[in-house]
Amino acid sequence: MSTVSTIVNEVIVTGRAERQLIDKAAKLWQRISRWTHATDVEFVDGRTAQEKVGNINGITSILNNRDDIAASISSVKIVNDELQYRIGGFRIYRGEDGNIYIVDETAGADSVPKKLGDGDPEVYMNFKVSGTDYLFTEDTTYAYILGGYILHGNGDKDDDGKRYENITLKMQMPNGENINIRFYYDINFKDENSGITVDKITHFGVSYNGSGAMYVTCLYLIKNIPAGTLIKKNTSAVLFK
Repeated sequence: MSTVSTIVNEVIVTGRAERQLIDKAAKLWQRISRWTHATDVEFVDGRTAQEKVGNINGITSILNNRDDIAASISSVKIVNDELQYRIGGFRIYRGEDGNIYIVDETAGADSVPKKLGDGDPEVYMNFKVSGTDYLFTEDTTYAYILGGYILHGNGDKDDDGKRYENITLKMQMPNGENINIRFYYDINFKDENSGITVDKITHFGVSYNGSGAMYVTCLYLIKNIPAGTLIKKNTSAVLFK
């Protein structure tokens, strides 16, 4: 029984072109290119062209859902830029104030930058201590106002027969329009021009004498506050977020 050795003693020659002299006088050579097969072209790591790139059907800069096209470096840059800018319809960026903001771009014209933070409350103004006006210098997603007032048993009547005194939240919009909102009512207010909304979260009242008067506290949520909005309050109230 005989065996045949599969070991081949060979010298591999690369980087050389095959040429034929076709005009001796003019010293003109013809360089010959021969057809090869992807399985015959070998890379330096021993794998063939078919094994390395056989599933790639070209290179493109156009993003699509094909899985047989290789991405160009320009399309990779586009994807990287988008990841730096948008994730799933949300845009995240660092503002000039150093804070990080997120915008829901699917909301269209109603999209408002929301500042990301640690969730700690921030008091904008204590009206009883600091004054009667607070100006929002930048677009603000939301703020709360906690107000307290005395509901008297006598005084001027409202349309529903209840009597109030000094319990109005006054807002001056950037365009100069004045909006007055009466505390205590179950309101769901929206200004169509600016998009600002005011909703009452809850209220509590404590009666302190037999006349029917009581001390009432109300918590309101103000949303979509445009820059330039002025909050006016001349009774005990705290504006915070």
